[in-house]
Amino acid sequence: MKHYKLLFLISIITVFFAACREPQIPHIKIVCTSDVHGHLFPYDFLTGDSVQCGLARVSSYLKEQRKHGGNVIYIDCGDMLQGTPATYCYNTYAVGQSHVAAEVLNYLQCDAVVLGNNDIEPGGPTYQRYADNLNCPVVGGNIFFSGTETPFVPPFTIVEREGGKIAVLGLTTPAIPHWIPKCQWPELEFHDMERSAQRWMEYLNEHEQPDLVIGLFHSGYAGGIVTDSYAENATRAVAEHVAGFDAIFYGHDHKPLITEVVNVVGDTVLLLNPGKDAMQVATLDI
Repeated sequence: MKHYKLLFLISIITVFFAACREPQIPHIKIVCTSDVHGHLFPYDFLTGDSVQCGLARVSSYLKEQRKHGGNVIYIDCGDMLQGTPATYCYNTYAVGQSHVAAEVLNYLQCDAVVLGNNDIEPGGPTYQRYADNLNCPVVGGNIFFSGTETPFVPPFTIVEREGGKIAVLGLTTPAIPHWIPKCQWPELEFHDMERSAQRWMEYLNEHEQPDLVIGLFHSGYAGGIVTDSYAENATRAVAEHVAGFDAIFYGHDHKPLITEVVNVVGDTVLLLNPGKDAMQVATLDI
């Protein structure tokens, strides 16, 4: 009889602790690439040698994360369309086909992309085809149709995971006129990153109320070309001067970095740069 009483007592204690257990905390992993520069496949087209970079390796990593139940968001910071014969072929010859870079990102279940200066460089028909072929949104809060306040692509996208809303706000370096002639982007203009970020942050807070705001920037940390009209690398400035970002993934300067800055209201913003050629990824566990 004492044996059965002990089992009953253990059962009561087990139920009690189960009832008191905290709710399971959602786990989301954000994975980002940047400045892939056409390195889709793990070999050198000129030599035929294998290389330790490329989106094929990222594919293996993403599959592993998803296999273990990770709720993964994959995003890319731009400069995808220039750098290897694979993308060059689809920029200039295989123009009647879906762009291979878009097909690869679709296979990887990409959630958002921002355009880099080297994506603009091949010209309007190419970057428009690339955007049209993608299953995910291209975001760009400071790219507008010339002479208007109409965004060329959506400024942000909302990704829903584990019952939460994550806003991904895109920005592209406005220094594009320094490198690329206007004839390659005749319908576009590129606005200041800080002012554009402030505009869309206010919109997000008023209309979307996201749980997290993630920046997706094709602009380096700081420095570079600075004129009266634009700053090439404005990621740090935006993070410091525009309140509301929780983290910013960025690229363009090819310098892997993970660091923090404190913004104007005293909040800490995490900055992550995965570097170039898909040699590595930047990941954020939430």
